[in-house]
Amino acid sequence: MDSKTWVIVGASRGIGLEFVKQLLEAGQQVVAAVRNVSAAPKLFDLIASQKAEDKCIVEQCDVSSDESITNFIRKIKDATNFEDGFGAYAASKSALNQMSRHMAAELRRSDEKKRETVILALHPGEVKTDMADMELGWERRKEKATPVPSGAGMEGAIPGEGGGFVSRFFENERKRIMCTPTWFVTGASNGLGLELVLHVLERGHKAIGAVRSKSKSASAVEKIEKAGGCIIELDMTESKASITAKIEGVGQIDYLVNNAGYSILAACETITDKDAQLQLNTNFFGPLYTIQAVLPGMRARKSGTIINVSSVAARDPLAACSVYAASKAALEAASESLAKEVAPHNIRVLIVEPGNFRTNFVSALSDMSPDASTVPEYYDDPVGVTVRKFLAVHGKQIGNPAVAAQRIFEAATGEGLAGKLNGQAIRMVLGSDALRRIKAWNENWATELSLQEDTALSTDFAG
Repeated sequence: MDSKTWVIVGASRGIGLEFVKQLLEAGQQVVAAVRNVSAAPKLFDLIASQKAEDKCIVEQCDVSSDESITNFIRKIKDATNFEDGFGAYAASKSALNQMSRHMAAELRRSDEKKRETVILALHPGEVKTDMADMELGWERRKEKATPVPSGAGMEGAIPGEGGGFVSRFFENERKRIMCTPTWFVTGASNGLGLELVLHVLERGHKAIGAVRSKSKSASAVEKIEKAGGCIIELDMTESKASITAKIEGVGQIDYLVNNAGYSILAACETITDKDAQLQLNTNFFGPLYTIQAVLPGMRARKSGTIINVSSVAARDPLAACSVYAASKAALEAASESLAKEVAPHNIRVLIVEPGNFRTNFVSALSDMSPDASTVPEYYDDPVGVTVRKFLAVHGKQIGNPAVAAQRIFEAATGEGLAGKLNGQAIRMVLGSDALRRIKAWNENWATELSLQEDTALSTDFAG
């Protein structure tokens, strides 16, 4: 047998310990995973008796803990170049656990009668039962076990006639789980972000919503978790290292949605360094860091979608929005360049340009922006006028965030009314007000451009 690296989960006793023993005798390298390292004396005695300290690594791994499994996988990837396989028992239990999670999510979206059905997945550790006393003949078996042929998958691990129902079920369930896309949405505490997470879950995808504070977003957390989603705390002004660690801790992300935003209404001349930096960090640098964190995985899979929620202000800035508009324009320019860079890796970038939607964005503006009465008199028109108009429109905005979330999902997946944009447009305009303003801006720019052709051409070298 060629020397390979084997990962054995549950290696402290029984079959797992015997696996380790026979593999070491065959000259193989072993990563032995145990739930409690201090409670595995037989394993350490075996390693010492075979003088295999350089051939066997012992690591802690509790298969009932997602965090423990994640940490364990990271450790073995650091210590080895690859993993050859986990035990069939752990694989089947993991499949059963995921099946239970999906069944629970489906029932939550069903009619009231079905919602009364409870799906409960138990994760026992070492429980004293008669299982160890079952007459399975483990002690009597002396010959080395015949390994399941490479590539046999669950058909080999769980045999059955003609493929068998059990083996087919686990293989189909594994494929279904692996094919369910995962969305990561920032700014999920309210408005468009919350609506998008809920719509994604309703459509059967997995979703993780990021909020700055779970305690301050209790209503959104309850809605998302009830719908089968997950929540993490993430502030877009955190350091690159912090944002990267949190994104990597989530696992595979198929759709990244940078939705979190921050704005302060003020005259460009009077805005403070602190307020300017806060808007740039939230609206540009935070999204930049999340993008950098997801790209390695998307490149490796040659698949992924990055959705950056910008604003109509990026193309048609109003007075009092200078830094906010600048941050969104920077995000759009970076998105266009990024789209060209990642296109060969089958990664798509979508820029969303919403107008005024009925969310708490305006009320947040009123909390964060200087009072209109404090605007210097020489800037009252148009800065003060713009501030007062923004505050007056709260609760009367024409845009429906629930429908906007549906359109974003369609454009990203190629379904429904907005599905025609998939792969055909890098920008998506949402709201009649945004469409009107952008059309007017384009017409004005076309007029300006028509006046400049001779000027532009005059700067080239002759000949």
